[in-house]
Amino acid sequence: MIFFVKRITILSLICTIEPIISHEGIKYPIEVEYFDGITLKYNTIEFNIPLYYNPVDEKWRIEKCVKLGFTHNKSMVGEMFISNMIPVDIFFNKFGIYELLSEYLCKNLKLSSQMQRNVLEKLNESEKILAFFRRRDWFDLYIKKYIIVEEERIQSQCGDVEMFAISEYLDVCIYLYRSENNDWTVFREKNWPNYDGVDMKDEECIYLYLNNDRIGIVSNVTGPY
Repeated sequence: MIFFVKRITILSLICTIEPIISHEGIKYPIEVEYFDGITLKYNTIEFNIPLYYNPVDEKWRIEKCVKLGFTHNKSMVGEMFISNMIPVDIFFNKFGIYELLSEYLCKNLKLSSQMQRNVLEKLNESEKILAFFRRRDWFDLYIKKYIIVEEERIQSQCGDVEMFAISEYLDVCIYLYRSENNDWTVFREKNWPNYDGVDMKDEECIYLYLNNDRIGIVSNVTGPY
């Protein structure tokens, strides 16, 4: 029998994805417990439905890129290799979630700022994220203090609230593995906050990992060895 597990997570508002304390199974955010403009605490619940490893494929990524209004670049495979080429991976530090996604979906790092702008606009109008905060004043304070979307300036915290907004913007479930604590958090706007009876066996998702100061795409998973 699988039981719900409720915990409080502390998210410090810096531009990173903060670790969630202790290993208690695969969980998802359920509600903000407290926010004073500096410290954000939120509850999580453990999934009570089967979950599966089904990464999105290349066809899905290309179609999603186009659906978002972007142009998908062709891969550099087979192109002439010259000395001023650099690996795109160097941009994928813990602050580089939008560089990572723009490359993963569209093969184009230059789209990262526009993708961030789109996500923040989605966050600002999201009824699900407002419900996650539980209180309008907390939600408004978060937007006012930590989200800036202007003509020449974009600024945000790149934390778990934003990961929730990314899931809504891309209409996809996102699994985030934190190596420091050996645990997974799932961000899935669809059906949130009640997943009872949801069949995710064939649902394709994006799987990310955070390892020290690097964020990346999970290429495969394994059990303990």
